[in-house]
Amino acid sequence: MIQDRLPLRPILAIWTVSAVILLVFAWSHIQMLDGWDPDDRLRLVQLRDFLGGQSWFDTTQYRLNPPDGGPMHWNRLIEIPLALIVIPLTPLLGAEWAERIAAALIPLLCLGLIMTMLAHTAKMLASAAGQEALVKPAAYAAAALAVSASPALIQLLPMRVDHHGWQIIAAIFALWALGWSDHRKSGIATGASLAIWLAISIEGLPLALGFFTMLGLGWLLGYRPGIRLFWALGSFALLQPLLYLVTRGIAPADGCDIIGPAHLGGALVGALILMAGVKSAKSFGYGSGPKLAFAAIALLCSGSAFYLIEPQCSTGTFSALDPLVREYWYLNVREGLPIWRQPLSQALSYIAGPLLGLIAFLLIVRTAPRTAQRTDLIEAGAMLFWSTLIALLVFRAVSVAAIFAIPFQAILAVTLYSRARTIERPSKRIMASFIIIPIILPGALVANLLRLAPDADTAVKLVAEQNSAACDNSDSLRSLSSLPTGNIIAPFDLGPGILLTTEHNVLASSHHRNDKAMHDQIEIFRQPPTVSRHLIIAHKIDYIVSCPDESEMQTYAHRHPAGLWARLNTDGRKPDWLIPVKLEDSPLRIWKVQR
Repeated sequence: MIQDRLPLRPILAIWTVSAVILLVFAWSHIQMLDGWDPDDRLRLVQLRDFLGGQSWFDTTQYRLNPPDGGPMHWNRLIEIPLALIVIPLTPLLGAEWAERIAAALIPLLCLGLIMTMLAHTAKMLASAAGQEALVKPAAYAAAALAVSASPALIQLLPMRVDHHGWQIIAAIFALWALGWSDHRKSGIATGASLAIWLAISIEGLPLALGFFTMLGLGWLLGYRPGIRLFWALGSFALLQPLLYLVTRGIAPADGCDIIGPAHLGGALVGALILMAGVKSAKSFGYGSGPKLAFAAIALLCSGSAFYLIEPQCSTGTFSALDPLVREYWYLNVREGLPIWRQPLSQALSYIAGPLLGLIAFLLIVRTAPRTAQRTDLIEAGAMLFWSTLIALLVFRAVSVAAIFAIPFQAILAVTLYSRARTIERPSKRIMASFIIIPIILPGALVANLLRLAPDADTAVKLVAEQNSAACDNSDSLRSLSSLPTGNIIAPFDLGPGILLTTEHNVLASSHHRNDKAMHDQIEIFRQPPTVSRHLIIAHKIDYIVSCPDESEMQTYAHRHPAGLWARLNTDGRKPDWLIPVKLEDSPLRIWKVQR
């Protein structure tokens, strides 16, 4: 008989070792108080504004595009755990060290939660696979493998304070809850986790639809009781509007990039109809035909409600984005592109884990006993397949797919290891043990193999990346504080770092709701100096700051050789109304605007 409780001390030990290693790895970022990308930096700026008195409901970044400010689609949920650490530590250690500790600790706590839920999910699936003797080894192996899944681990590094880690927590909790034996609790937990996930970011919508499809199929085909679907719909439909009111108030959504009134209305209508169908089917013993009719009506009414409330959102999340911003920025955000638009080495190394997880699932389910628990395996495997498919189309989803693959990787690894230990001949036993390495480190193996392939551009790319990194870090950007405070135009990705480390304002950053200012920034850099100057004066820009190796700036130079940036990037072609500014030991290129 398998014990219900899983001892947590081994997981705590795995987490402690992992946390120490990651702290050492990220120490330079911690020292600089520097996130891993612009979103981490702007999140800390938003936290400071909130703790400085800005309204809970007002997330406008007023130092973007002053005096109007840059509207943001974020809410304050992610800032709560950070604030709970920063507030008590600030009087003791000072604001910056309080921020360092909070920004280093919160991602590691997220990693600990993920490890724990992975262990419980692997335990559940190993039991469903009939591998009772391997339940605990598989659970602890899954916890350990969390640090081998590169696409997920990069979202959980110290100083990675944006919302991605919390999305992964919601995703793995939903997967774990899907297989709970108490169907009412399973439905409530799954629906609640999906509601929280979508309140954090609408990015989770495709996977949330996958979960509800899985819940609906269980009811339609009769292999799961309707109570699970009923409570999932109920908790989701109840919690979503509550979270909206708590985070947004009664203000309209003002955009299709968050869960807003259209999504809430559509979900509520669909949920009520389908919940009525579940109750009716239980009371009158309906078969699959009437159930399917209820599901079709629910989908039709839900879609109609969505369209009637906000028809503009039916054309896509970013349908209203400025065309110029779409062309120069949005279509070049790699994480939102399909896998075939990614660098080959990164694409293959990141997708290796999910693909191996699918292979492991097929091997495990083939030999699993045909019991009621086998359904847990099939549902988890189906969600892994769906998340992998989404990741192929939108690469940022690969972090969730990599996490969903881990329980299957862990079960396969401990199964093969237990078999390898029974081999009597030492040489064969060692060889068999080495076969496990690609299962637990597929991405690292693929990445190292790809490095063996010759690439004539590698050295050039590496130098450009190093130069860009030298510009785009908090220590470098902090040097701008020596300049009189003013309005700066800089590459989009440098903007949040400037806000975090200085008192300067910035015209725009890589955040789409500020697309009017983003449009003007693109025009300033790509148009001839005579045109650019009018926009610079209109926005009261005091300084132009740049890092020549930024990909954004290279695009302007390549596509617009007569534009302002192409001239600034070429010695001797500077317009006379820009005065070069030299800062000691700074790799940044700076010009003072003479109005």
